[in-house]
Formats: sequence, C-alpha cells, structure tokens
Amino acid sequence: YDPWFAGGYLNYYYFGFVLAAVPVKLLGIVPAMAYNLIIPTIFGMIAIGAFSAAWNLVMAWRVQRDGKGAATDEPTPGFFPWLFGGLAAAMTALLGNMGPLVLVLENIAKLGSLNTPGGWDQQAGLLTKLGWLIQGLFNYITGGSLHIPMDHWYWNPSRIIPAFGEVAPITEFPWFTIIYADLHAHLMALPLTILALSWVISLVLSKAWEGKRTVWTIGWSLVFGAIVIGSLYPTNTWDLPTYLVLGMVVLVYFLGGCFMDALALVMLTIPIFFPIVIDLGYDPIWFG
Repeated sequence: YDPWFAGGYLNYYYFGFVLAAVPVKLLGIVPAMAYNLIIPTIFGMIAIGAFSAAWNLVMAWRVQRDGKGAATDEPTPGFFPWLFGGLAAAMTALLGNMGPLVLVLENIAKLGSLNTPGGWDQQAGLLTKLGWLIQGLFNYITGGSLHIPMDHWYWNPSRIIPAFGEVAPITEFPWFTIIYADLHAHLMALPLTILALSWVISLVLSKAWEGKRTVWTIGWSLVFGAIVIGSLYPTNTWDLPTYLVLGMVVLVYFLGGCFMDALALVMLTIPIFFPIVIDLGYDPIWFG
C-alpha cells in the first residue's frame, strides 16, 4: 500500500498532501513513521485552531463589555475564554454527529413498524415515525431484538443525512476520520478552514475602520486571507465556495465600515447577500 502514490499522477485535490509531505521531506522522516505523525498533528491543529477562534471571540466580547479597548488590548483572560475555548476544541475535534443515537432510534422505530403494512418507510411522516418509535420501545422492553449489524455502529455516522434514491452525502467528522487514520483531502483541509474562519474573525475584531490598524497591516491581512481561502481550491475544492462567500461578505462589511454606520451597512447589504446565500443552498439559520 502506497498512500503517496509515488511516481504516479495525482489527479485529485493534492495541496493537502503537499503541506504534509514538504516538512516530512525536509526533516528526512521515513514515510511509514511520518504517516503516524501527520494524523495526530492535523488533529492537534484542528483542536488548537478551534480553541483560538473561540478564545478570541470571548476576549473581544469581554473587552467590549468592560470598555477596556481604549486602555489595553490585553485584559486578564479570566475563566470564560478557557471554558469556551475548551468547549470549541472538544466540539470540533472530539464530538461526533450523534450518528449512533440516530441509529438506535431508527432501529427501534423499525422494530415498531413490523406489523405495519409495507413495514418501515424512511420517507414516512414525523408522527408516523414517532408512533413506530413508541411501539418499538414497547416491543423491545417485552423481548424484541434490534438486530443492528456490527458495521453500522462504525460506518452509519459517516452517512447520516438521508438521500432518497441517491448516494448519501459524506458526513464524516474529524474524530471519525482521525480514528480511521484516513489522510484524506477533507481532513487535511480542516486546519485551513479553521484558519480561514480565524482570519475572518481577526478582520472583524481588528476594527481597522476605526483607525486602529495601518494601511500596511490591512494590506498584508487581505493578502493572507486571499492565500488561505485560495489554497482551499487545490486542497479540497468543495470547501472553497463556502469560505469564499463568507470571506467576501465579511470583506464588504470590513471595507464598508470605513464609510458608513454599521446598522446602515447591514440594512443595505442584507437584501443583496441573503438571496445569494439562499440561492447557493445555505441554511438561512446558519447564515444569520
């Protein structure tokens, strides 16, 4: 097994492999050993990135709440930045998508649908499934068996979104991929996506429109953001639209804040951004 496809042409999302292979090559690490170092390194980068983003958001909130921004940019952290930073790291790197719980509930409902004409139907209504669930719980308590295949406990969380008549979309989460040690494009792109989010946060929190940053620092920040978001195209192309749209929206607010009031800017841009976001298929709840 050659995970690096040595000597071949990689017609795929390749840049994550470049980012992983360059330090391995420079340090002269044996690939068999390097693979076992790359996986936990990416895991650590995901956790640290999520911690940093949450930490800075909480710290910015505290500065604004306490009115210390004019006096110092480094207030005492206190307890909450550590708490929310730790929660963000755990929720991003460790927690899954509750796939096993969905698996159990669905199989209980299937147990309750055995006496229904036609049996279990994935597209049945919510009330119908709730009735099957209640009946299934009763059947299970009175001696029924769920008969869940062993492999479903592992693989089902990676395909948790129903896709009727189609191939289910991949819903692997970091912990699943780390346990599986799958050095795949979607895993190697995660540190970059968190870096892109961190850049967006820094762009907003810098308050450059209030004259708190020089032209040079603003320019380098924009170049850095362009490099980070642009690198998602060769790393994991499907991540690019999400973070490109997010970056463009924040950039408009960043530049617009130099010329107009924040509320006026929001009122002017929402009628433009909201239809675009909806048309791209993003959930308006998460956009808000």
